[in-house]
This record gives sequence, C-alpha cells and structure tokens, in this order.
Amino acid sequence: MRCCSTRHIYALILSFFFLLRPVEMNAGVQPSNPILNQAVISRIISITMHESKSGTTINIRGDGRISKYVTTTLESPPRIVVDIFCNTDLLGTASISAESPSLKIIRIGYHPKKIRLVLDIKGVDIPGFTTRSVDNRLDVSLLSEQKTDKEQDRGDIIHQKDPGKKMAESNVHENTETGDSQSDAVLAQKENSDMHKVIPDNPEMLNNDIEIQEHEVENVIKVRESSEGEPRTKAIFENKLTQPVTNDGRRDTELFQKSLGYYNVQDWSGTIEKLNHLIKTYPEGRYAERAYFLLAKSYEKLNSRSISDHFNEIKDHYEKAVNRFPESDYVPEALFCIGNLYFKIENYYEALGYYNLVIKKDKHSTWVVKALRKKVDVLLLKKKRKDALFVLNVLEDTTTLLPDMPERMEARKLKAKMLYEMNRFHDSLNILNKLKQADPENIIKYPEISLYLGYNYYQIGDNIRARKNLFRFYNICPGREVNHLILTQIGDTYRNENLMEDAAKIYRIVLERYPKTDGAIISQIRLAEQQEEINWIEKNRKEIGSPTEIYENIVKDSIDKEEKNPLVQLSWLKLAITYQKDKKYEKSFHVLKELKKKYPGTSLKKEMRHALLVAMQGILEQKIKGKKHINVINFYLKEKELFSMVNAPELYLPVARAFNNMNLEKTATEIFKKADPLLFDSEKPPDLLFFVGKHLVKIKQFKSALKRFDILTEKHPSDKYVSEAYQLKGSILLKQKKYKLAADSISVALRYPVTKCKKAILLVEKAKALTGSHSNEKALKAINEANGIKKDCEFPGYNICQEIGDIYLNLGYAKKAVTFFNQAKETATEKSDKISLKFKIAQCYLLLNKKEDSLALYNQISSLNDPFWSNLAQEKIKEINFNSDKISEILNSAQKSEKI
Repeated sequence: MRCCSTRHIYALILSFFFLLRPVEMNAGVQPSNPILNQAVISRIISITMHESKSGTTINIRGDGRISKYVTTTLESPPRIVVDIFCNTDLLGTASISAESPSLKIIRIGYHPKKIRLVLDIKGVDIPGFTTRSVDNRLDVSLLSEQKTDKEQDRGDIIHQKDPGKKMAESNVHENTETGDSQSDAVLAQKENSDMHKVIPDNPEMLNNDIEIQEHEVENVIKVRESSEGEPRTKAIFENKLTQPVTNDGRRDTELFQKSLGYYNVQDWSGTIEKLNHLIKTYPEGRYAERAYFLLAKSYEKLNSRSISDHFNEIKDHYEKAVNRFPESDYVPEALFCIGNLYFKIENYYEALGYYNLVIKKDKHSTWVVKALRKKVDVLLLKKKRKDALFVLNVLEDTTTLLPDMPERMEARKLKAKMLYEMNRFHDSLNILNKLKQADPENIIKYPEISLYLGYNYYQIGDNIRARKNLFRFYNICPGREVNHLILTQIGDTYRNENLMEDAAKIYRIVLERYPKTDGAIISQIRLAEQQEEINWIEKNRKEIGSPTEIYENIVKDSIDKEEKNPLVQLSWLKLAITYQKDKKYEKSFHVLKELKKKYPGTSLKKEMRHALLVAMQGILEQKIKGKKHINVINFYLKEKELFSMVNAPELYLPVARAFNNMNLEKTATEIFKKADPLLFDSEKPPDLLFFVGKHLVKIKQFKSALKRFDILTEKHPSDKYVSEAYQLKGSILLKQKKYKLAADSISVALRYPVTKCKKAILLVEKAKALTGSHSNEKALKAINEANGIKKDCEFPGYNICQEIGDIYLNLGYAKKAVTFFNQAKETATEKSDKISLKFKIAQCYLLLNKKEDSLALYNQISSLNDPFWSNLAQEKIKEINFNSDKISEILNSAQKSEKI
C-alpha cells in the first residue's frame, strides 16, 4: 500500500482519497462519440457487479479505452490482481465491500503508470475466472464450479489458480458495433434489475494544507433489496451526473454527449460552451437538469485555482441550478459545493450554514455524511473540539448501516486522533483497537492506526506496545517524512526502560539516516543527556563528543539561520545549563542572552527564566564571595532589564546587601522592597524585614511596619537588627498612645547591647511611655537615669534636654523642667523652637507661682507677631488676668463678709 507523506508528526493521513488533477488535452477536439474517440483510460468511472447462477461478473468502466492490461493471482490471502496500463495523474486508493459468495473486497489503487484492481477472494481457493476488455470496459467473471466445467468443455480460456504467475497481456480491441451492443446489453440489464448502491466517496484528508478536489459521484445510502428470483446486481462505484447516455439520434442527445466528452477530457471551457448552448436551445429539455448542475461544477473546475476571484460567479451558477430544480437529487451536492466555496475563502460561518442545510435537507445520500465531515473541520478550526467530537459521533451513527464507507472509517480515525490530542489516551486506544480487531488488515490499509496506537501507548507508559506499533508504522511506510521523529520516539521507549545502549543505537540510526532534521536534533540531545545521567563509555564520547560539544555544534549550525525551530532553541537552553553544571555562569549567561535576543517569542520562556536565575545567581555569588560589592552593583545596573524579567528574590537580596554595604541605605531599601512581595513571610530574611519596616514607618504605614517587626523579633531574635526593630516598634506604639505596650517594647530593646547615648534616648522614650501609662515612679527613675548618662553624648537632630524637660513638666517637677528648657533654649537654632521653649518656661513659672515672670515671657512672645505663638500667648495672658481678677473679687467679697 502506498504511504503518503505528511508534514507534521501529529497529522493523521487518510488512506482513502482521490486527488483529481487537470490533464492537458487538445482543447480543439470535439468528439461526437465519447467512447470511441477518447484516449486511453486515465481513471475509473464506475464499477458494477452482477450475480447469477454462473458466477459473479464485475464490470469496470473507465474514462477511456482499456487497451492493455495484465492479470496476476496471489495466495495467502487469495487475490486476483488486474493491472491496467495507462498514464494517470491520480494517486490514492479505495476499498469497496462486495456482497458476493466468492468476492470479499475490491481495492482500487492509482499509480504513475497503471491502475491496479485487487479482488480479495473469499475462502481458500481462487475460482476460475475470465477477463475481457471492450472499448472503455473491462469485464472480470468469477465462475462457479459448474460454469467452469462447461466453459472448459467448450474450450474457452479460463484462468486457473496459479499463484504468482502473470497471465498473457490482452490487447483486445473490439469493433464499435460489438462494443456498443455489449454496453447496451449491460445497461439494459442494469435498468431491469434492482440496485443496491453503495458508492464510496473520497473523504478529505486531515491535513488542510493538501487540497483534494471532490470526486463527482453521488453516494446513495438508501438500500433497496432485489426482487425474488431476479439476478442480484450491486452498483458499487458510479458517476451519476456524468454517466454516459445512449445515442438515440436526437439533437439534444448529441449536444449533451459532446458536453460530456469535453468534461471527461477536462476541457472546462469547451464544456461550459456546449452546456450553455444546450440550455439555451433546450431550456425545458430532458437534459436541462443535469446540464445546470454540470455547468456549475464546470465553472468551479475552471476557476479552481482562483476561487476567491470568481466566488460570486461560481456560487451564482450553483444557486441558479438549485432554484431551477429545487427537488433535484443533485441539490444536496450543489449546496455542499457552495459550502465548500465559503470554506475555501475562510468564511467558516457561512460554510457551516450550508453544511447544516445539507444535513437538514438530505436524508438518503452520503452528501449528509460529507457535510458532517466538513462541519467537523469548521468546528476544529474554531477550536470547538467537544462539538467536533459530537458531530463525529453523529457521522458514525449515520453510517451504521454502511460499515465499509470510507467516511465512517475516516470519522473513527479522526476521533481517535482528537482524543489523543485531548490527552484522553485510553479512549483513543479503545477506538483504535476496535478498528484493528474489526479487520486485521486495517493496520496495513491504514498505517496511522499503528501510529496513534504507538503514540497513545507511549503516553500511558506502555513502552513495549508503543515500540511495537511505531516500528510497524515505520516498516509499512518507510518513506514518510515524519519517520525521523518516529525512530526518535522508538529510541525514547528504550530510554524509558533504561535500555540505554539500545536507545543509543536508534538515535545513531536517526543521525545517520536523517541528518539536519528535528529527529536528528532530538537524538543529539538524548545522547548528550545520556552522558550526563550514566557512566558513558569513553569510546562513545570520542565518537559523538561531550554534551557541551554536541550542544555547541547544534547552536553553531543555527546562528546564521532565521528558522524558529523549537528544538534548536532547546539546544541553546541545554548548552546554557551544561555550562552551569561546570560553574561557567558567565558563559551560560551570555548564551541565554543570545537566546532571548534571537528568539524573543520562544515558548521556552519559563525554562529560560529559570536558567537565567541560576546563571545570574551564580555570577552574584562569585562576586560576593570576593567581596566585590561594586561589581555586584555594576552588574545590576547593566542588566537591570533582565533582573526585572527574572524578578526573583534570590537576585534582589544580594544586590540590596551590596548597596547597604556601600552605605547606600535608600537604594538598598528600594531593592529590598522589590523582593518583599515575592517571598512568604516565613521566607523573608531579617535585613529585608527591618529595612522595609523602617521605610513603612517613614511613610506612616504603621500597621504594615509592625507586622514586619513582629516577624523579625519572633523569627530572628538574635539578629543585629532586632534591637532597633524593638525601638521602632516602641515609637509606633507611643504614637498610637498604646503606652504600656510601648514601654514593654522599649524595655526589651534596652536588654540588647546599645551605645551609651542610644540608651539615654531609649530611657527618655521609655519614660514618656511610663508617664502615659501613669507609672510615674518608674518614669521618674528612667528619666533620672537618662539625665545621668547624657552628659558625655551628642544628639544631632534630637533635643534631649527638651524631651527631659517635657517629662519633668508632665510629672509635676516644674523647677527641674525649667532647668532643662533653659538648657535646650541655649542649644536651639530655630526661632520657632526657641519660642516654644519660652512658652514652656512661662508655664513652669506659673506653676511655681512666679506670675510676674510668667506674664513677662508671655508678653515677650506676644510681641513677636508670630501667627501661632503670639495669639496663644495673648490667650494665656487673658486667662491669667481673668483668673487674677476672679481671685481679687473673691477675696474682696470675703473681707466684706468678715466686717459685717
């Protein structure tokens, strides 16, 4: 069986199809008799079978004279082979079921120099048979035993079983009268017999890149049984629309015969001219119906290479035919062809509408099957796989009564392929195994059954069965373009079973037979991987090179090429990973940068991102190990885009620490902030928690800051940043007036080693918190301790005397407060700070009953014309004067009462 090539490993090629191609003929020929004037046969038009007591007769009719043929018999299984010698542009095969006592299947195969018919005989022995050619017809008669004896008594030539031996070539040229009389006899017999039409049509291939012209036949599903006592005849393969007509001497018949003659020699312009003349001359004639539909098909044939340019013209002719003869048997085919026109111009919505119309309108011919099949194609293009599966089930149910229809087989194979692609491997296997069990020869007729059995078994881990089926496919179809991948997958089955030497042999065969292919690249990758996984024999390493050398060769071959081969991209990635294993991170990083640049749309982005992470992390670790913090910072600034693309905390953290080590805390914090959302709380390191928390304090996001400080103090209690974290936590709680919690937090901070000056500040903050929680004695103790150790310290940006004064004032020690406010006033540089301190001193004087001193300071502040402090001082003066007047009034009233 001829195996057709495919472009993709996953394409499922159908075995039953007819690829019709135009044949160059002399356009000037106008044959008056289509049979006598035709050239030698180039295709078979029809096959009919007649059963009688004498045996089975098969009538084969061609589109031209059958002048030369040879017959051969083969056994195991028994077959009769008829090779008709001719030139044909057709390629493909078809199988036709034959309901005959002596015949099982008729197979037709088109080859470059011949048409081969194979008759599969039932039983063990090949019966006697005769062959005879008359013009465009070849008759093969399989004789019953009784008939064989009679024919031998008459001395007729009967072919007996002689396996493998070729019979003499027959060059039978009957005269016109003999040929016509016998043709008429056959036609008359056919008209008087009930027919069981089972005419297989050509299904379209799954590979949409290959165009297949529709074969002009009508497929009738409806079965009519023969009457009792009548000889049984079965029409197996018939072309109804272009069926020849008997010349009755009338003018319309002559015109239609000429039209058919042009059509059969594929002279579409001549056909169109004659059919238009026939329709114009006999608009209501007996051939008008066929003429209209044949005219539409001729226009489509004429413009088959430019459908989009002539779409409306072709469609109009089909619509005219349908509107003129709405009840015609040819309407379903016409509607189907219109749907195909829309399909070819990629208007799938309209195409689907016409296919649905055929399905709804036609219930008795296989145009419904063809429409269902095309509907599947549309749904698959729309990526509606579930709907496509449903339609395939309908198609299968529709052909239940005709199990040998090619469309039924095609539907089941396509269904198995789709299920495989949907990862429903067991469902796919179930269908394929049923096809295999239905007829053991199916695995030979349809090699893709073995192919997808292999694919499915591979996916479910059954390497032995996968290998067996893939080997079978490879041996049946040794010329398939996909075989470099099939062999590679066979090697993978050995590899999966840890049979490394067997796997290596297969990979080497691929490299030898299929260099420069995807299979060769995969095999190279596998061989490199094997070296990395097992103790490799040194001899093999020398022959094929080390993994690094293998990947470098693949990459080198692809540098100047524009191809987007994913396997080449994988090799780039593998090379980078190989460098990483050797700790050559700079080289790995360079390869990955080139991969990203050369293949920006690669599907390996996830894997490339991870490899970049490993390479960049390795580079950073090597620089940090050498304490080259400047180099780390420069690397980050140069490759900032890649850092953002990888977006990994493993890269941000060392860079942030490098900035921090260079006292660039602000930049370090910004990079710590990039890493923060990429880590779970439990994964965050203490320096990240501290710097991000400190930043959150500055922007007053206290809740988020406290969360990070809590994690830091709980998870990393011994870290160097813990003490400061407690300090910041205490300051937040103090601002939130949670005084007790603030005092506790600052107390914990004081337990850690801190400088003398820092301790003084913490004691002041603790005293504030204790004052707020009314723990005055503890507060006084803390502030006295702070006062005792502050003498030798400088506090840039922090006026500790003012802070101590405030606490003494709040505790009621106004005299001590005045002392510290005066000290703070002497060191204050800002005018507003000095005014504030004068105001506080005035308050203290008032508490110390130094009214005059207090009013003097308030009057001094009031005269400064400060919008805030002057107004506040005036209010205080009024309050003091009011209180003084009130006191005087009370005293005067008391004195008067005493006198009375």
